[in-house]
Amino acid sequence: MGDAPDSILRRLKKRIFPEVPDFFALILDQCRLAEDCAAALVSFMETADAEHARRVVELEHQGDLIRSRNLDILHNAFSTPMDREDIYQAIAAIDDILNYAKTTVREMEVLQLAPDEHTLAMARLMHDGCAALTIGFGKLQKTPLAAEQDAVIAHKTERSTEKVYRKALVELFDPSHYLNTLTARMRMPLASSWRR
Repeated sequence: MGDAPDSILRRLKKRIFPEVPDFFALILDQCRLAEDCAAALVSFMETADAEHARRVVELEHQGDLIRSRNLDILHNAFSTPMDREDIYQAIAAIDDILNYAKTTVREMEVLQLAPDEHTLAMARLMHDGCAALTIGFGKLQKTPLAAEQDAVIAHKTERSTEKVYRKALVELFDPSHYLNTLTARMRMPLASSWRR
């Protein structure tokens, strides 16, 4: 007995009109991972615990896999629910967030820098922005206009982060602030160099 006519028609329809991947769900997966990574970054900035730093790096690696999966699906998709370039930009931008988190942790390790009030404030803003992205992408498919408000919130956290960063730079290059905030560990090498 051969295939039922219904089955043949279904297969023919799939060939002519391939299924459109659920890019909203795929990007939402990526947003949730970025939000988890930002939460781990906040925990690292609160505690300076190396375990939280390792978690940031681990989540970034998972993000690379999700990014590759999403880009592969995009590349092979016959059609998309929104502009292909917009989907690509979303995938790339969310991956950048994960990369920034990992780079921050790695650079702090290499430079032997401890978290401070500025790095904590920036990490919290990053987490808030990721949470807004997750909420916004969750709304995008059914209520795209409502998602715009969440995009605005995410963008505001980015601008606020830049303000915190600039304030930190000002303090970094202020000699009196530097001397007032030296820790005992930081003072020891300075004291020994003065004696030479």
